[in-house]
Amino acid sequence: MAAIAVVSACTLQLADDAIVDTVHVTDTVVRVETLLVRVTMVARGQAQLPEDAILPAVSPLPPAIAVPAAPSLPSAGGVNAAALLRGRRLMVPVAGISPARLTDTFHEKRGTRIHEATDILAPRGTPVVATDEGRIAKLFTSAGGGITVYVADPTNQVIYYYAHLDAYQPGLREGMTVRMGDVLGTVGTTGNAPPNTPHLHFAIGEMDARRVWYHTKAIDPGPYLLVPGAARTR
Repeated sequence: MAAIAVVSACTLQLADDAIVDTVHVTDTVVRVETLLVRVTMVARGQAQLPEDAILPAVSPLPPAIAVPAAPSLPSAGGVNAAALLRGRRLMVPVAGISPARLTDTFHEKRGTRIHEATDILAPRGTPVVATDEGRIAKLFTSAGGGITVYVADPTNQVIYYYAHLDAYQPGLREGMTVRMGDVLGTVGTTGNAPPNTPHLHFAIGEMDARRVWYHTKAIDPGPYLLVPGAARTR
C-alpha cells in the first residue's frame, strides 16, 4: 500500500516502491531524513513535481510563536454597550419629536471628519430631555459643542452627550440623577452650530476601562431611539 506523509498544507503521495529511510512524526511536524522516490506532490490540489524529482531532507519547523489575544475592556455586568442599548429603548431627546422624524446624520462628513452624532432639528427653546435614566457626569461649555451635558447611564458604561443647548434647566447640577424625560435644557445654537439652525447634537459614547466622560468610542444613536420625545412632569 502506498504511504502518505503530510507536511503543513502539502500532501506527498509515495509510490509503492518508495524508499524511506527514516520518518519521525511529532505533533505537527513530519521530518523526512532521506527520500528518493517517484513522487507526485499536490499542494492545495494544484502543483505537480516531475516523476524523477529528488526531495531534500525537510528540517523541523521552528516552534510556533504564541500571539496573545487582544485585551478586552471590562464591561458593566458582562454586557457590551450595543446589547445594553438594545434593551433600554431610549427616548428621542427632544420633546415632541418622534423616531420617524429623525434623519441619519451619524455617517455624514463634517469637513475632514465623520459626524458621529444625530442632529435633531427643533425650534429654539424646545425642551431637551434625558434619553435614559442616569447621572449627570459633566456640565461643560466648549467652543465646538457650546453648552453641553454629559450623562452616564445607570451601569456607568455609556455616555449620552447633549450639545448646542441655549441654556440648562434651572437646578441642573453635576452628580444628580435623572430619569427618562427629565428636562436638561433647551434647544439652541451655542458653540459652532449655524446660528439660524437650532438643533440638538446628540451622541452616544461607550466608555473605556477608565470610566470617564471624555474617553469614549462613538455609537450610532439611531437604532436605539425608539420612544417619542416627551418632557416628564415631576
